[in-house]
Amino acid sequence: MAHELGHYHLHDYIYQDASFNSFKEYINFIKLIDDTNYAKFEWQANQFARYLLVPSIKLYQEFIKLIRSDPIVIDDISINPAMGMITIINKLSDVFKASSSVTERRLSCERISL
Repeated sequence: MAHELGHYHLHDYIYQDASFNSFKEYINFIKLIDDTNYAKFEWQANQFARYLLVPSIKLYQEFIKLIRSDPIVIDDISINPAMGMITIINKLSDVFKASSSVTERRLSCERISL
């Protein structure tokens, strides 16, 4: 849903003059977009969704909170930092109600690691 909201917010100018009476007409319209622009639009909508679901400041705050005070995370980090990151990703995914892949990409984009 966040991805589609990204299209609506970022790409509304594409649809302004278009009119669809069916899903098939919409698909035919989308097929007219060249591959380069289509890929760009998809990337933009994905980025929009990631930042909407997992905002930067809140991500930093929750990450710091976990590595400072969560006994399971602290234990996992001390035994195996890679396992600690997996635990952190899973816990942050729960906090943000986002998939682990979205959370992992957001951590990577923000260059947050152990």
